[in-house]
Amino acid sequence: MHKSISIGVLSIATLLSADLKAQVQPDSVSTELNYQLQDIEVTSERVPLTFSVAPRLVTVMTKEDVSAATVQSINDLLEYVVGVDVRQRGEMGVQSDISVRGGTFDQITILLNGINISSPHTGHLSADFPISMDEIERVEVLE
Repeated sequence: MHKSISIGVLSIATLLSADLKAQVQPDSVSTELNYQLQDIEVTSERVPLTFSVAPRLVTVMTKEDVSAATVQSINDLLEYVVGVDVRQRGEMGVQSDISVRGGTFDQITILLNGINISSPHTGHLSADFPISMDEIERVEVLE
């Protein structure tokens, strides 16, 4: 009986001392500082990429090339490019996987006016591009 009382007293004493140490000191000083930063303006210009300095194979399709091709979608157009493989699935090819030279779909980036249009969740591509074939001025494939 004596052992159980001393264990109980020690347990209560331990819990009380832990509670006291967990309390916040009222006289603690905050060291957080706020800084006001100046505005920064970033500007740039496009540098023309010539074929002689391009580090990879570049295939360019102009508006005339797109008009001359007898295709209904961008996926069909990309099948004309050597080394590009387009796999479509779902109703009317609603989801597409495009690979280049034996790579996988998640190793490529599809940009529309400089904006990535691949799905950020899956890496797959929605075949429902937000433009019509008549609006395409240029298609570049960098391999």
